[in-house]
Amino acid sequence: MKDFIDYIEESCVGISDGAVLYRFKRDLLEKMTERANEITHSGLRDEQVLCDLIKDEYPDIRGDYNAYALKEKRKRRAKLKRKLIVICSSALAVTLLVAFFMVSFATNRWDVTWLMPVGGVFAAVIYFTHFGIRRLFKMRKLFHPVARILTAFCVMLFTAFAFLFCVAATDIPNPWAVFPMGVILMLVIDAILAHFTHQKLAVINYFIYIPVIAALLYVVLGAYYIVPWSPGWLIVVMGIPVDLIVMIATILNNSKYIYRQEVEDVWNEN
Repeated sequence: MKDFIDYIEESCVGISDGAVLYRFKRDLLEKMTERANEITHSGLRDEQVLCDLIKDEYPDIRGDYNAYALKEKRKRRAKLKRKLIVICSSALAVTLLVAFFMVSFATNRWDVTWLMPVGGVFAAVIYFTHFGIRRLFKMRKLFHPVARILTAFCVMLFTAFAFLFCVAATDIPNPWAVFPMGVILMLVIDAILAHFTHQKLAVINYFIYIPVIAALLYVVLGAYYIVPWSPGWLIVVMGIPVDLIVMIATILNNSKYIYRQEVEDVWNEN
């Protein structure tokens, strides 16, 4: 073990002392000692040969330290970020609650101001959910559908608050039409995510979403009297030719790829 300590100390000459360096040396010594015990149990008894073998497994200790220090720095930043999120979230929650009571007592509009704490809760749920969504998208594609479901949940949560706001604080007619608008937004965002995350058979989503979006768009435009109900129903019918255009574009794009047997043979061999 003394040889390992001397080797580590010689390799770390010039590096400023600190807690990170101490932990690195301790962890490295444990790894080297554990590895030496494994080799000894396999039958090797020559201590000098054993020491040389272990040293050869760690030829660049200074480089290993730099990687270790960078990893520790990222851990500290992540830990600090989590603490700041908790502190800031708590401060915002208290501020929002105080503002709610101040505005409510000052205006006596409790029928509207209740939207403040509700909106704060909705915003907090969406904010913390987006961290999970980002993490899931960085993982294997197996987890991407879960991330897309959570994204849809956030969109519909925002839609629900928009509906409550329209009902309580505005005189907008037909506030229920906010929900079809939210579904349209949800489907558009999901289609974009499916495309940019290279989901398999994403085009099938387009074939399903386009007619649904056309029907919901017809309902929204009709509810707000932007388009008359008749012949506005033609918007629904237009979803079919749009689907056909997407299908033709997909076929033409796939026709660019030429099948080569030799490529498949090499792939199968690997």
